[in-house]
Amino acid sequence: MENITFIGKRPWLFSLLLLLLLIIVQALGVAAAQLMGLPPNTFSVYTEILLTITMIIIVSRMKWWRKIGFRKVDRTASLLIFLPALALVIGNLTFGIAITQMGTLLTFGLLAATSGFVEETVFRGLMLRAFLPRGEWKAVLITAAIFGFTHFMNIFAGYDPLYAVIQVAYALAIGFCFGAMAIKGGVIWPLVIIHALGNFFALINDGQIGLHLYIVSLTYIVLFTGWGLYLLLHKQQSGQADRV
Repeated sequence: MENITFIGKRPWLFSLLLLLLLIIVQALGVAAAQLMGLPPNTFSVYTEILLTITMIIIVSRMKWWRKIGFRKVDRTASLLIFLPALALVIGNLTFGIAITQMGTLLTFGLLAATSGFVEETVFRGLMLRAFLPRGEWKAVLITAAIFGFTHFMNIFAGYDPLYAVIQVAYALAIGFCFGAMAIKGGVIWPLVIIHALGNFFALINDGQIGLHLYIVSLTYIVLFTGWGLYLLLHKQQSGQADRV
């Protein structure tokens, strides 16, 4: 089902609908938990599974798997573009591992995998592709801004407000860089894997807010903003854009 005309003419509406889908499904999970007197993120795994299934249906019906970046790379060397993204995994690993129970690890692994897939499919896949005809810079900046906004919504899911604000700050940088990598690399599946691993190690660390968190967050902001700028300003690889 090709909806290129609608998406091309109404990228903002298309993106708003996707964003509303994410917010509504996650909000329903939070509301259900609160009604049952449970922690707000109790049903996060189930909402992410539902969103994963929904994204699979949407992309399949649109026949956009290759278009948004789920395909083989043209050259293996092009995967080097994604290497800086591993800083997300390494940075989250520096907080250590606070959870070792197998059942909890499996639950968090499923949550990390589904949320990584959903977020990359929505932001660096569908939304980025919708805005790309308007220009690489606009596409990357707009999707990064929307990505940052969604992390602010974590306040309503029970996250510490200060931590949510810090998340917004580095989410903007990560969204900017990941968008640039998706365009220049021509694929998004490496970002799905890295995003999922980063989420996993963030879930199983102790979650302490302190100097370490500020240092790692500042590193993310500087590194991801810098690499994203380099990629967007590096004209030699701009031909990748029309294959995202």
